[in-house]
Amino acid sequence: MSGSQWPEAISSIDHQVEHHRTRSFPEEYLAFLKAHDIQFDEKYLWD
Repeated sequence: MSGSQWPEAISSIDHQVEHHRTRSFPEEYLAFLKAHDIQFDEKYLWD
């Protein structure tokens, strides 16, 4: 990470609590998997 990216990274971390009030971890994780075309079977994700 270059120095120019620090402000954006810090801002992102500062707003995580707000972000997760509107989007749960499972929702976030599923969106990540789908965005990166990672194949998964949801019945195995949460055990």
